[in-house]
Amino acid sequence: MPHFRRFAHGLHEALGLAFHDGALFAAQRSELTRHTDHDGDGAADAYDTVHSWPLESNYHEYSYGPLIRSDRSMVLALNLAWIGYGASLSPWRGWMLAVTPDGSMKPIATGMRSPAGMGTNTEGDLFFAENQGDWVGSGCITHVEEGDFAGNPAELRWNDHPDAPLFLHPEDVPDTGAPLFEVAE
Repeated sequence: MPHFRRFAHGLHEALGLAFHDGALFAAQRSELTRHTDHDGDGAADAYDTVHSWPLESNYHEYSYGPLIRSDRSMVLALNLAWIGYGASLSPWRGWMLAVTPDGSMKPIATGMRSPAGMGTNTEGDLFFAENQGDWVGSGCITHVEEGDFAGNPAELRWNDHPDAPLFLHPEDVPDTGAPLFEVAE
């Protein structure tokens, strides 16, 4: 018979969980947290921040993941804020990030609005599911590699950051109001 038992509490919009290396990891609004049960009583007694990122307290700044990769890094995706349209109000919003077990972060790709799901195929290729929104009329699943731009220009404002893996800028993407497919052509 199924049994429920609370393991952790006090989380802030945990929109992803993964069990890895004997701990439960949660993507919260502004951090990746490791929850560990050191005394074996079935409840977390340690809540450790693995990595944190800035946010502007906009209701739409969700964080998704973690997805555990074969190299033991964890992939997270950070939602854009919503101010009548998608906006990257703080660094790395609209980006996919890799966090190593020691907590260092590496930006992977950008151009996402609301990347609410991630997964890999059997070869380890990374994919994300995009929600519909102001730049794409319906959801889609997109293959993403390091340095990719998935189409939403709002977060290109952070491309001057020394860790950014690509060199596009907002003015490089036509703002015609046309659907993503037409702009990409």
